[in-house]
Amino acid sequence: MDVLGRIFLILTFASCTTASYADTLPTSNRPELSIRATSACPPSYTTKNGLDFVTYCSTDNTFNDAFGPFTVDSMPACMLRCSRFWGTGEGCFGIVFRESDKQCWLKNSTAATTKEHIFTREGYHSALLDPRAAKLMKDGYDQTCPYEDMSAQTLEDEDRKGLGFTTYCGHSIADFDYCPQEFPSCLKNTPFFGFFHASSLKECVEICARQHPLCRAATYNPGLEIGWANCFAKTGWSDDKFITPPKGHGTVHAAIITSIKPVDTECPKESEYTTVGGSRFDIQCGKLNTGTNITSLHTQNLAGCMDACAESDQGCIGVVFDSSLQNGYQNCYLQNTTNIIQDQPSASFAILAGTKTPSSTLTLSSTSKPTSTSTGTVFASTQEGTPNNEKNDKKKSKAWIAGPVIGGLAALALIFGAIFLWRRKRNNKGAAILGDEDSYVHPMHHGPPRELDASSLPNELGAMDPKELKGSTKYAYETGEWPVDSKAMVESEREVERFEMDGVGIERRKEKEKGEVWR
Repeated sequence: MDVLGRIFLILTFASCTTASYADTLPTSNRPELSIRATSACPPSYTTKNGLDFVTYCSTDNTFNDAFGPFTVDSMPACMLRCSRFWGTGEGCFGIVFRESDKQCWLKNSTAATTKEHIFTREGYHSALLDPRAAKLMKDGYDQTCPYEDMSAQTLEDEDRKGLGFTTYCGHSIADFDYCPQEFPSCLKNTPFFGFFHASSLKECVEICARQHPLCRAATYNPGLEIGWANCFAKTGWSDDKFITPPKGHGTVHAAIITSIKPVDTECPKESEYTTVGGSRFDIQCGKLNTGTNITSLHTQNLAGCMDACAESDQGCIGVVFDSSLQNGYQNCYLQNTTNIIQDQPSASFAILAGTKTPSSTLTLSSTSKPTSTSTGTVFASTQEGTPNNEKNDKKKSKAWIAGPVIGGLAALALIFGAIFLWRRKRNNKGAAILGDEDSYVHPMHHGPPRELDASSLPNELGAMDPKELKGSTKYAYETGEWPVDSKAMVESEREVERFEMDGVGIERRKEKEKGEVWR
């Protein structure tokens, strides 16, 4: 077989090698496929906090701007910003996204009311709230305080039964803002730092109860005068921070968590536990597993946590039970992988009998210490954990990236070697030149190909920065931080309009008119 034939075989083998491993993975573990399958303008879209949009591709919607322009990664990212927008008297009702420079405009409630403002325009994509969502945004929910002012209430749903809160009708809580788990950056100092949506004060308190670390209070805007993101979790409160809502905020009600049913802080004396269904667990008191969390829920004791694992259909092999509750009311963490086992006095770890664990444990006595915050004492550690988010999206393993990358590098090495041999056979003098010059003089890119790298994907399409948990959120679920684009709010010619949000001054920037057509 001649040299060219050998090169062809090498290329064929290399293509099979680099593709076969990735092709065996389910689509959900291959974010590049979901991104490629989604055009720049999706046929419809629902944001992560539940706001529905109807899209109009290759269509511009002029005037009636509520905010912008600013830079985002994609049209879905623009729609998510719309859902998070804190307006003055109303929220966001639509968007326009320009592909060429990724500029995003937010629209007010008068957007698209006249046809002369809507026209076909390549490179521009528009979206308006679904009619039902638009009506809800205008009408809001019942603004009556659902409970008597300063009355004590208790959640009765199964997952949060026994959690008590006190209602403060017509009041807001300044400061103590909580970074949403989905977006740890909070987009602070912008009108986009809100995220959660609730249809009642009770639901807002339930959202608060799901957060990690422990959420202490919540404020709720039933009229949606500030926008779709109308529920704000709080890390704490103080008497001087209970305020009357500023003008333009509409009706606001607050609730503070005042009582939590005590959980069992004593670790079982027995080192084994068998559930009703026959699942047997080995118990390790004062330990925690840094494996992957599937989900979290509230239980009163370790036995209830193990029962939940045994009943799970998500491959649960172990649990971590946090008796301190400082890392969240949902203190039982179901896990499907094992990792380094750490010492942690207020935690207990249990694993299905027969499951392999690392041979050694990591003691944190020299690297772990209590850290005082507005929410109390939380665990601080140099050991990383695993992220998650409000939707219980499991962190994807990075092992699937390594296979194609290593295979790809090996295949490229074979190809370069084959070409080198072929040229050497054709021209010995040319081979001598190649021998003097480094064949790899142009450095290869190390790491995953860009289209397989989650950090390069549009933020609001589900990409996550593959970092682990901060030590202070030891059991918590935390997605990677969405980077705030430095161009988003910084331009040379801008007006600054200050307004108050829960007593905190926020800069709201509007771009000056630059003579752009249709704007």
